[in-house]
Order: sequence, then C-alpha cells, then structure tokens
Amino acid sequence: MPVCPYCEAELPEIYLRKPRRGLFGMGRGFVFFCPYCRKVLGLGSQWYPFPG
Repeated sequence: MPVCPYCEAELPEIYLRKPRRGLFGMGRGFVFFCPYCRKVLGLGSQWYPFPG
C-alpha cells in the first residue's frame, strides 16, 4: 500500500481534482492529492480524450 510522504498515512485511494484550466492553458490537467492531509502528490495531464 502506498504511503503519503507528508503525513505517512497509508493511501488506499488517492484523490484528484481538475483545475479550471489545463496545465499551462493546454490540454487537461489533474492535481493528485492525499485524502488525509490534502498535500499535493503530483500533477498529470491528458492530451487526448479517453476512448469510450
């Protein structure tokens, strides 16, 4: 099970949120954060739509 590097809680799930604009104004950006301490764990981007 992954552990949050800030609060050291075990992470059965990680939350994500989409900012109002994509990263750098392009694509779709996501912010991944700990559900317990709410510190940012990383950023991601999606440059193409998921199929389906």
